[in-house]
Amino acid sequence: MCSFDFSARWAILFIEMLIALVHDPIEKEPYSSNISTIGKQHQHVTHAIHDALFDLGHEVVDCRADECLIEKMRKTQPDMAFNLSVRINAKSRLSYAPALLKELGIPFSGSGPQACANAYDKYRAKKILENAGVRTPKGTIIRDGDEIRLPRSLVFPLFVKPVRGGCSKGIRKENLIKEKNVYKQRVKRILQRVGKPLLVEEYIAGREFTVGLLGNKDLHVLPIAEFINKKGKGKIPFRHFTRKMIDYEQEIVKCPAQLAATVKKATGELAVQAYRSLGCCDYARIDVRLDGQGQPSILEVNALPNLVPEESTFSLMALCSGISFCALIEAIITSTCRRHNLRYTPG
Repeated sequence: MCSFDFSARWAILFIEMLIALVHDPIEKEPYSSNISTIGKQHQHVTHAIHDALFDLGHEVVDCRADECLIEKMRKTQPDMAFNLSVRINAKSRLSYAPALLKELGIPFSGSGPQACANAYDKYRAKKILENAGVRTPKGTIIRDGDEIRLPRSLVFPLFVKPVRGGCSKGIRKENLIKEKNVYKQRVKRILQRVGKPLLVEEYIAGREFTVGLLGNKDLHVLPIAEFINKKGKGKIPFRHFTRKMIDYEQEIVKCPAQLAATVKKATGELAVQAYRSLGCCDYARIDVRLDGQGQPSILEVNALPNLVPEESTFSLMALCSGISFCALIEAIITSTCRRHNLRYTPG
């Protein structure tokens, strides 16, 4: 892979920049030409960020994270890239676009290839958090249907989910396993449905929150948001794909969440520890649950959280903090430029 140097161009004082907006190809429904639910969301946020960058006075070039990306970067020679791509390179197991942009020497927003890949792999992320002393539910990995076993250290109820992927894909009612006698049968069924590998971890039945973080050395913790099911705990007391992506009107996102000052502080500090441990940059969203004693545990780290304006939890948390969508995009750009020592002055 060829690399080139833009350092001479970066030395000037940027007020307006040429920004490559890098995103994954739009997803289609299986066996159909229709855009999927996730694809529509990606399309929405891409257009919104493009408009925000334009309103901020920047020139924007749209770039898909596909096999043509390297050639597009060579032709356009952007001052920086605003990266939305979460696609993983199967060969290197690294996040494709960040790895390519890093190799080319192009400054880009958000976490680097290794941090994105670590966050995408929930088991790998869990081991990193554990090694760093960050509280997260105990768990194990199942790589093969013929090796379904239950470590004695795990206590029921248990929760099973795909190791890789987002938006709670593959999560249904049966993913919560309450009894030992149905464990192997249930895991086999989930393996047949979603494939391998699977992450099995102790289920925390408490309230669920998400914490937005913005910045690098000086991290800004956004107001914490809580996910509340309108139907109450009901039969499925956890967030699943249908609730997140289809019946999202059945879920309330309360921001700021009602938390005791000590719990709020502990939750924010734990999220910061997770952010630092995985090496996240510029912004990220950390999902957290409280146990019966009010102790927070990290469920998942979203290194490149969705930024859909006025809909995604990250954008809502920013808005609750007094940061408009356009100001949020500018804050991410400013953070990126500072991290890369670019002398960018916000307009």
